[in-house]
Amino acid sequence: MEQIEDHEIISENPTADDETVLEIKPQSITARKNIYSRPALKRRFKLYTHESHLIFRHTIKKISKLMYSLYVVYGHRLKDPKPVLENQANIEKHFTEIENRIRKETEARQKLLTQNKTDPGKPVYSNSLLLEVSLTTPQMGRFIDLLMMTDELIMTIDSCWLHGLIDSEVRSRENYAWQHIVLQLFTLIIVTCDEITSLIGDEQTAAATEKIENIPEVRN
Repeated sequence: MEQIEDHEIISENPTADDETVLEIKPQSITARKNIYSRPALKRRFKLYTHESHLIFRHTIKKISKLMYSLYVVYGHRLKDPKPVLENQANIEKHFTEIENRIRKETEARQKLLTQNKTDPGKPVYSNSLLLEVSLTTPQMGRFIDLLMMTDELIMTIDSCWLHGLIDSEVRSRENYAWQHIVLQLFTLIIVTCDEITSLIGDEQTAAATEKIENIPEVRN
């Protein structure tokens, strides 16, 4: 039986320079005849901070499929695509809000470093991750961009802490807060997809019920 591939992290291999390479092995699913051949782009990138690693591990097995469903599949499954379009717009709005907040906070932290005449360079991390993922939608690429932006911000916060500009409690609180913000967006995407799936199920149930009710009675 032919096998089709999707992503699954299967191993971590520490290298000599304290960099961990995550190998992405496909999950196997049963193939169907004439299955759609999806385009994808391979993207390779690094994540340095502990918080970004946690986000990646928590989201990577679901986020690609969720984005593909929301932005490609669902619009063709409902008679009226309006609910899908509205939910897409809501997700995009949250993306933009978080991106703007991260940019603003990163600039503020970099300014703090500059004002105190400290080197604004990035800290060195003991276990960075080298990653490669398949981008099957533009929105998946945007999520990876957001994850990298979060990583960059947390590196800047760590730099402020290492230079003695903020204390350990502030650093811990802020790093956790930004991790939580990105995971909240992920949760919103899950809830959104669940709601649309429910709409599709209700519509299909109604259509099936209508067919049953329209079956003519058999008279003896």
